This record gives sequence, C-alpha cells and structure tokens, in this order.
Amino acid sequence: MMRGGGAGAAFRVHSRPVFLPKGVVKRIEQLCMKFFWKGNDENARGARVSWDFICSPKSEGGLGVRDLQSWNKACLVQLAMRLLNGESSMWVVWVRAYVPKVPWQKLVWFSLHIPKYSIILWMTILNHLPTLDRLRNMGLNVDTRCILCADGYETRNHLFAECAYSQQVWKSILNICVMNRRMLDWDGEVKKKLAGLVPPGATTVPAGDASKAKKADEKVDYMNLPCPIPYEEIQREALMSLKPETFEGLRFDFTKGLNQKFSLSHSVTMGPTEIPSQSAETIKVPTAHYEFGANFFDPNLMLIGRVLTDGRVNARVKWDLTDNLTVKANAQLTNEPHMSHGMFNFDYKGKDFRSQFQMGNGALFGASYFQSVTPHLSLGGEVFWAGQHRKSGIGYAARYETDKMVATGQVASTGMVALSYVQKVSEKVSLASDFMYNYMSRDVSASVGYDYILRQCRLRGKIDSNGCTTAFLEERLNMGLNFILSAEVDHCKKDHKFGFGLTVG
Repeated sequence: MMRGGGAGAAFRVHSRPVFLPKGVVKRIEQLCMKFFWKGNDENARGARVSWDFICSPKSEGGLGVRDLQSWNKACLVQLAMRLLNGESSMWVVWVRAYVPKVPWQKLVWFSLHIPKYSIILWMTILNHLPTLDRLRNMGLNVDTRCILCADGYETRNHLFAECAYSQQVWKSILNICVMNRRMLDWDGEVKKKLAGLVPPGATTVPAGDASKAKKADEKVDYMNLPCPIPYEEIQREALMSLKPETFEGLRFDFTKGLNQKFSLSHSVTMGPTEIPSQSAETIKVPTAHYEFGANFFDPNLMLIGRVLTDGRVNARVKWDLTDNLTVKANAQLTNEPHMSHGMFNFDYKGKDFRSQFQMGNGALFGASYFQSVTPHLSLGGEVFWAGQHRKSGIGYAARYETDKMVATGQVASTGMVALSYVQKVSEKVSLASDFMYNYMSRDVSASVGYDYILRQCRLRGKIDSNGCTTAFLEERLNMGLNFILSAEVDHCKKDHKFGFGLTVG
C-alpha cells in the first residue's frame, strides 16, 4: 500500500475499474495514516505532515503515496476515456499543465537514496521537524535554547547550519571529503545544491552546443585552485579496490558508544597465522587474539588506543591545532626487540597546497609537499633520511583527477615506480588498476580490481600478475550490524584463505 502497488490492486478486478463509496475510501485513508505515523491502528494525533500533502507526488514535495480518493476519480476518468475513446495520456497532460513542481525533488529522491534518511531530509526541507521552536509554537512549555551549544534558539536553520557544534561537524566532513570551503547557512547550502540541478521543464541543450559553452566558461583561475589531498593518500581510490582488508578465520568486532564522544571496542579473531619458512610450502599455526580499544572523537581531537593479548599496545592521536595545522602521532609498544616504534607528523593545509614534516625513532626524518597546478593536476615530492640505517631518498608524484577518473604516478630514488588508474563507470561501479616496477631488483607486478557499491552491501576484489585473487564483501544486515566475508586464492603458492565475521556498533 505504501509503495503504491496495493492501492492499484484494490481497485482492479480482472483489469476492470471498481468504485468505492466516499465513506469507505475515507476510512481506509484513516487506517493508512495511523499506520504511517504510529505503526499500528492507534490514533495518529500529532501528525507532523498532513495526509493530503503526503499523498502528493514526490515531484511536488510529497511521498508519492496513492491517494485513494484521487484513484477513485481516476477510475471514473478511465471509464469515461474508454467510452469516449479518448487519448490515454490526458490525465498525465493535465497534471503536468496545472500542478506546480518543487525544484528539490532530485536532491531528496535520487537513485541511491536511503528511505529513512530521505524522509528526514524531506521533513527538514519542509521545516516540519519537531524542533524546539516548533514545539513552543504548538503550545508546549519547553526551553527553546539549543541543547548542543546553549547559544541561540533551536530552529531548523540553527540546528543544521548556525550551531557551533554543527559547524564543527560540517568542518570535519568537509575536511574528510577534501573540500576546501566553509559551510554556508541553511538557505545558502540548499541554493548551492539546487544550482547544480536542472530545473523541471528546462530545455535540453544539444551536446555540441553544451561542449562549446562549457569550454567557453572554463576559464582557469590560478589564484583559486583547490587544495590537493595529502601526499601519502595519493593512491587512496586505487587502494580501496586493490588492497581490501582480507583476513582468515573468524572475526568479531563490537563497538559500544558511551556518549557522543567516547566509545569502547572489543575485537576477537580466531584463525591460522603464517610463520616464516624456508620451504616452498606455507606453514600455518592456529592462533586467537583479543583486542580491547578505547576511542575519543571530538571535532578537533581524535584519540584511539588498542591493547592486545600478545602484549602489544597501539595508540593514535590526531589534533587540529588550527584550521590549517594538524598534529598526528602513532606509536606501538611490544615485547619483541626492535619492533616498538613511534612517529610524529605535522600537516599544514594551505589554500592550494599541502605540506608535511615527520620524524620517528631510529633518527627517521621526512618531508613532503604537494601543490595544485591546475584544477585537475597536482604535483609534489618528498625526501627522507633514515639515520639508523644511513639511507636517504627522494621521490616525485603526480595526480590527475576528474569526476570520472583518477590517475597517479610516483617514482623514487629507491628504484620504485608506481602507476595507478581508477575509472568511475557509474555511481555504483569503479574499476582500478596499478603497475609497480623496481628498476633495481627488476621486480614487476600489476593488478586490476573493482569496487561495486549496492544499497545494502559493498563488494571489492582484485587479481594480480602473481596469480593471487582476492574478494571482500561487506553487507549491512541492520542498522549497526554488518556481515563480512573475505576470500583469497594464491595459485602460485597453492594457498587459500577464507574468513567471515560480524561487526556490531
């Protein structure tokens, strides 16, 4: 019924229209409204959106639920059309001619939308969320101050854009997405998103004229180039497909949030572990590990700690000192000799460049710089010095990206040459490939991979020139519950790995 199929079936008997009295139709709509808001046949008092508006099409701002009264009238029109032998498109032409369309339809109801989140966005755009200011207008005696920042009244615009806490959340999201811009107010953000959508009824520009107009408008402003991604993440799109997190055996991860910032995690793994061997055969021994973790996430600070049963202790810190300067630290303590290490990174994000300085134990020092040359091309380099081993090196990198592809290249004085290419076939499918060559050891390897994103799962895999095939599946069973499968077959070593697990939280 809510998808629109049940209503049509209720009004057809062997493809012939059946008409119901108005009283019956009204009673059915009352039951549907109660089920929509309450999930049962209880009174739907306090509904935030009228049923008539819900029954309007998505293009007009509603949810597209079948309006039984309109459907009843449509049956009469259909019968009249059959009697008069009229055109079957008359009803559609009338709707298009007289019913106004909303410009934000595709902003809410796009092809990969999640219904729950789209409903929330739909109610937000209509300003029908139960914010404190609307509850006060309904007659409730509530304090309308924002509970997140305690500075200002909780309105829709304040909650989603003007609140200091919300601005920090948006800032973190924009940094993760490598978008070097500030968050606008609510109306400004909606207008910005609508500017990229074709309004209903707009005429289509011929392909030749569109390409000419695009070239004419593409005047590069070299004083306002985008900020590139960090140097160490140059190949991140390719690594998503070519380096899935494969494992063998059983894995169970559980994360419990104690509040908005602090959470605890537990991880159990059981499976065979490879041990070094001089023979060609792979030797594995059964092992089991338990890992306890604590996590603290703040808009400006991230703390992650892990303790394992084998005695290892891992820690990660990320601290945004300013909008441009970030300090990162990684450390590992272990009982094994010469395996403990620590590393500090200082990252600076400029308007159109990124730079990094790092230092670690063993007298390790490094620096990198990455600069946007054009809106799509970035160039950079890195240097390092390992004092404990008396080794130094220098490397160069290039990255070219558009909306549909990403190509990268790296070369280093250590002899390594790395190339990667990622092609976005569609919104769901991406293909990746890489090529690695060491001109000192003459080692060559190449691989191709894929990344397939569905509504409830994500499938990644690759096959390389060494005869190794890998696949990794992550499926969302419910909110906060994921099922994972991992498989790897190495034909050269005549070895295979298979793992499965669950992640909760």
